[in-house]
Amino acid sequence: MKVCILTATYLPHKEFGAERAVRLLANALTDRGCDVQVVATGPGAQRQSGRVDGHPVTYLPQANFYWSGDRDDKGFATKVAWHVRDSYNPAMGRAVGRMLDELRPDIVHTNILAGFSVAVWRAASRRGIPVVHTLHDYYLLCPRSSMFRDTGLCESQCGACRVFVMPRTWATRFVNAVTAPSHAVLDAHLSRGLFPAASTREVIQYVCPRPATIAERPAVPGNVLGFIGRLTPDKGLSQLLNWMAGPESRRIQGLRLLIAGTGPLEATVRAAAARDDRIDVLGYVAPADFFPRITALAVPSIWNDPSPVVIREAYGYGIPVAGSRFGGIPELIRLVDERLVFEPHDPRDMTRAIELALDPAGRPALETACHQATEQFTGTRVCEQVEAVYRACMNAARRSARR
Repeated sequence: MKVCILTATYLPHKEFGAERAVRLLANALTDRGCDVQVVATGPGAQRQSGRVDGHPVTYLPQANFYWSGDRDDKGFATKVAWHVRDSYNPAMGRAVGRMLDELRPDIVHTNILAGFSVAVWRAASRRGIPVVHTLHDYYLLCPRSSMFRDTGLCESQCGACRVFVMPRTWATRFVNAVTAPSHAVLDAHLSRGLFPAASTREVIQYVCPRPATIAERPAVPGNVLGFIGRLTPDKGLSQLLNWMAGPESRRIQGLRLLIAGTGPLEATVRAAAARDDRIDVLGYVAPADFFPRITALAVPSIWNDPSPVVIREAYGYGIPVAGSRFGGIPELIRLVDERLVFEPHDPRDMTRAIELALDPAGRPALETACHQATEQFTGTRVCEQVEAVYRACMNAARRSARR
């Protein structure tokens, strides 16, 4: 089976959780004998080629005002113009169409679309190539892809967003199957009428293999709670730091908080660490070097996070996760113990869940449950589900062609 996986950014460029999930799927499909070609976007004005983890990758220039990987230093007006063009970018549709003419894949599997735009779906449809799309965010519902503002979570889709994303909503008719890593993100789209022609609408987990070897944790006294990820407001860092500064966290004897990551709130996090010697700020740390140092992980997000990869990674190390009630987080937490779900705006509820995650008496049972949960994330299990979706779409396309 020849598969074209399309995603906005790819190694060696910056990789976050969703990008890592796409790469691990590409690796797993390759290991199972699929002919996988990844198409991503990259900086510069020329097409480039490379290999990542043994499979070929083509990097197309973005036909827009700048490459989305360089957006942090751009002004507000320039960003708005970029998003307007990205709402439906015919030039990117043509560029991907030319790639599809070269590759002639059996299936196109689209993922993170920012920088490509939904025009790529129409390009595949015109060539009779079935399209499978995996929802990693809220790109089809919100220009920011998050349905989150500085003022907090968007409880519903605002009027401006509905108008802005109309081309994206319209283009979902070209998608033959849609998958998502959680019911939360899938239902958010289906309830608004997207993907009317999709014959398959399934929740399929991300590939997240258990580490081959797990280093012994250093003999650190006390209970070590960890946070790893982008240091941004939507991740609930303010709620976590306020909890640490308040009386509730003092109820947990020997508590330490390790924070790994970089981002806009780094100065705020370091200031909190300067006031509280129980907090250590590590900067960027690879997951393999971080997880063996903690007892439990906190995921206090205050946005509807579709399905954090970091929770799956923690489970691979046998580390329980106390996580917020938003988005797809509870679906992953309940694989281990639903009592570990908390309301991030309620310090007492945070304490209850974190105490449970750190409790030495319950640790063996939680560790066993974590390892059992990882069976759902293996490359074999996920690829069997994904390949079944591919085959269903390909068979439907053949039947349609014979009519």
